[in-house]
Amino acid sequence: MRQLKFTRAALHLLRARLWLVENNLGLAGDEVQQARDALSELEGMELVLERLDQALADFALAPLVAADDLEIAWKLLTAPEPPGE
Repeated sequence: MRQLKFTRAALHLLRARLWLVENNLGLAGDEVQQARDALSELEGMELVLERLDQALADFALAPLVAADDLEIAWKLLTAPEPPGE
């Protein structure tokens, strides 16, 4: 079950990054929230959750900063040993 939630979160995060490229902040925000919801149920994801929260806060005023936060969250999530492993 953990792997399924992890994979879903990664997919939502990937979609969010793609929506940012398309300049659709609304759909990007929705995907980030879904990724956050999936990861919030897993232990050891605090660093990723912090970055996702920061991205959600930055979407309206600083989308480029939000994109950086998503990039960092993605790298944390896809590291050889992701947080919580």
